[in-house]
Amino acid sequence: MSEPGVPSKGLAALRALVDRLGRAPALPSSAAVPLSRTVSPPPLKAVSAFQGTWSRMRAEQRLRQVLAHVPASAGPLNSSHLVNRALQAINDVSPEYLDAFMSHIDTLQWLEQTIDAADLVPRKPAARASRKA
Repeated sequence: MSEPGVPSKGLAALRALVDRLGRAPALPSSAAVPLSRTVSPPPLKAVSAFQGTWSRMRAEQRLRQVLAHVPASAGPLNSSHLVNRALQAINDVSPEYLDAFMSHIDTLQWLEQTIDAADLVPRKPAARASRKA
């Protein structure tokens, strides 16, 4: 009895292959480790140091850019001034967190630019300037 869509010769060949694989000798325990459990080699120290330095430099550059956009006459509740103060406080408390945060911001900005460039988000139709009744 053959299954629909599978010729009987193909089914027989598949069964033979499964039987042959079932009779194959067992692999040694060291070779039987699933790929999902293998450990990747640790990154090189120089690469890790370079990535850390680059990340800090990028965060400092972005912080300087934010500072440059704050108006000199900004009041204490100006949104640019508040963001600036928050970023400076994060940098004072945890520069590593600021690095990670700025990386997320850069990624989101890149995604936004990519979506805009690809025009993946449909634009709302422009409102009519005037309606004639």
